[in-house]
Amino acid sequence: MVILRSLIVLGAVLLFGLMYYYFSISRNETFKQLAFFMKIFYLILSFILAFVKQDSIIIGDLAFGGRAAVMILIMIEIVDSFIDKKKE
Repeated sequence: MVILRSLIVLGAVLLFGLMYYYFSISRNETFKQLAFFMKIFYLILSFILAFVKQDSIIIGDLAFGGRAAVMILIMIEIVDSFIDKKKE
């Protein structure tokens, strides 16, 4: 069960990392703005989780956070470094 949960988190991280990569290298300005807002959302979520010292934030039926939020933020930073290297 733990392995399945870890694979789901890894799949989500890779999916959002690929989405961020596609949006950030797009020529469409709307996609670039969406990539920026994705990055800001996960950064703010990570800061909130760090300050409240909880694994997730539960709002109604939705739960935000957990290991996936931090891992997605790390993946976005890695993708940013690849994009910067590609531009050089």
